[in-house]
Amino acid sequence: MSEIESLIDKIDSSPGKNIREASSSISEYAIESPEFMEVARFNVNFGSAYHNGLDNMLHVLLVRTSAKIHSEKDSQILFNKIIHMLGKLHSQFPYGKPLREILDEIINDRLEEAKSSPLVEKFDINVNLIDDVKQVMENFKNQYITKTGQKAKEPHENSG
Repeated sequence: MSEIESLIDKIDSSPGKNIREASSSISEYAIESPEFMEVARFNVNFGSAYHNGLDNMLHVLLVRTSAKIHSEKDSQILFNKIIHMLGKLHSQFPYGKPLREILDEIINDRLEEAKSSPLVEKFDINVNLIDDVKQVMENFKNQYITKTGQKAKEPHENSG
């Protein structure tokens, strides 16, 4: 876990522009110059690989901490540390698209393509869960994301 934390801190403290600053400055020039398109592609590939890889690793650590650490005090310390790293990671490289747009694509594209078939029915897969997934995502969007994609409420504000 300390190796992941060191990498996240290294990204913050590296000389030159950080990922977020590079993304915004590159996007301003990309239209004007093919050279900047090359840098933009690098930034997208590196940023996506870095963010997605570490995001998945930290989520695995959350699950493993829950399953393997039996001391409440120790698990709370680890949970807080992992959540802190997730926060830093997301501030370094926020989602490329607004979360509302990502969820809309999942609901309108991927889940629309998930249809029943004779083979799916043969394995007795409950395709009605698709509607449940869509509903949960729609509810999340309505509770926590405004129409412009900005955060509407913090999850703890509704737990009340």
